[in-house]
Amino acid sequence: MFDYYESNNIAAKLDTLTLKMLGTKDKPKLRAKAAEVRALIDFGSALAQQRLSPVDVMEHTVILAAQHLKECYSFLSHNDYNHMSLATSCRMFCILLCELEKNNSFFESFQSNIFFKNFVRCLTSIHL
Repeated sequence: MFDYYESNNIAAKLDTLTLKMLGTKDKPKLRAKAAEVRALIDFGSALAQQRLSPVDVMEHTVILAAQHLKECYSFLSHNDYNHMSLATSCRMFCILLCELEKNNSFFESFQSNIFFKNFVRCLTSIHL
C-alpha cells in the first residue's frame, strides 16, 4: 500500500490499515477519512487487478466492481463530472455487488488470507 502511495503521489494516506479498521465479517465497514478512502478505491482496484484472476467468474466480478467503483469516484470530480457516465458506472457497480452478495461463499475462498478477504469484502461494500 505504501508503495502505491509513493508511486501515485497520494497526499491523504492511511498510516496503517488493520483488520479492526475493516469492521467485522458480518458488517464490513472501513473506518477512515473520506480522502483516505478515495485513495484506497484506486489502490483496491489495482490490488484486485494484481491478485485476482479474470478467468475465475467471481474474481472477475470483483475486478469489474472495483473498476466501476473507481469510475464512480472519478466522475464525481468537478473536471470530469458526467451525469450519465456516473449513473452507468454506479448502476453497474450495484449490479455486480448484488451478484457478489448472492454468492457469499466466494468470500470464504479467501480463508488463507483473512486480511485480503476482509479488504475485498469491505471494498465491495463501500457505497457512494
